[in-house]
Amino acid sequence: MSGTNPVFLVRKAKKSSGQKDAVLWCSDDFEAANATLDYLLIKSGAKLKDYFKAVATNFPVVNELPPEGELSLTFCDYYQLAKDNMTWTQIPGVTLPSSEAAAAARQHIVDGVDTETGEVLEDHTENFGNESNSPAQATAPAPELTVVATMPLRHRVLAQYIGEGEYLYHVDASQKKEILRLEMDT
Repeated sequence: MSGTNPVFLVRKAKKSSGQKDAVLWCSDDFEAANATLDYLLIKSGAKLKDYFKAVATNFPVVNELPPEGELSLTFCDYYQLAKDNMTWTQIPGVTLPSSEAAAAARQHIVDGVDTETGEVLEDHTENFGNESNSPAQATAPAPELTVVATMPLRHRVLAQYIGEGEYLYHVDASQKKEILRLEMDT
């Protein structure tokens, strides 16, 4: 596909046809996406006379988005166009397929054990690359870093000054104290 913005098309089915609405999204211009939608509809056995013309809508940001370039006849079972005919909203009272799968997965797990397979689901962490497992090494705190780009301008200038001309992207607590000390130095 080309590098253009994605186009989200819907072809509403005529009520007399008994067909489902068709949805397609791809990263092409409107004409190419419309031609692709028509081709995929015909390939699936549908007749174009059973559908209204394709309409471009706002791109929905949802988990149930069909794969790019693939025709979806089930997307409109979960989402509908709002009154502006541009924005997609979830149909009230409809359970999304991703929600059903997550609920089914939760039902089979009791106290960290999968009841179907008997597998124990717990956090398995292993120590790779560290031969010594000393308690001091495991509890050593990571240095608290501050992003220089989020600091006020005067602090960024002073960070460059203490970096000896080289731009620092992060400063630790001791460097930050030095910046504050230099700021107060008048």
